[in-house]
Amino acid sequence: MSHPVERIRLFIAEQHRHLTVNEAQAFWANLVPDVLPALDAVLDVVRCHLEPGQFLDEPLASRTDPTRSQYPLVVAFSRRAPATHPRSHHGPRIEEIGASALFRCDDEGLVRGYRYPFHDARTALEAECFVCLGTPHEVTAEAVADAVADFVEWAAVGGGCNGQRLRFAAPATLPFARVHARMPSIAA
Repeated sequence: MSHPVERIRLFIAEQHRHLTVNEAQAFWANLVPDVLPALDAVLDVVRCHLEPGQFLDEPLASRTDPTRSQYPLVVAFSRRAPATHPRSHHGPRIEEIGASALFRCDDEGLVRGYRYPFHDARTALEAECFVCLGTPHEVTAEAVADAVADFVEWAAVGGGCNGQRLRFAAPATLPFARVHARMPSIAA
């Protein structure tokens, strides 16, 4: 075989791979609305238990746009209120960007989650891949919700909280036993 023939075969194989990836990305983007109820159930629990006043806007939200093949699904915390995040070394409060998780179908045809921690707005960060959910045909709503739960834990109290753990209020519905009897005195 001549070099130009091999070159064209590689070109055609690459075009076929792009077509397959484009189909996978479209499939993932169209699947996003189907996973939202499970994902939103996780976010609702978190929002209900975050102590008020920690965020400037809605504390935690999901954003979807099936027309964006790169990132049709994003889960993001809002910026925290200035009183909750650290000062810079020079004294003024730093402008913070909320932690976020982006879910996309990559060039290999796999749906992966990428995350960013809470961080100084003046700092550019690389996204960290934290989960591979498989091909779009394998992705389940439960798997996406589980990945979001992992992200929330990481951003709230783990490595993504930038040293400022989020505060959670105790649920009012927990059955706390109240002790009404007097404790005996030690001196008695």
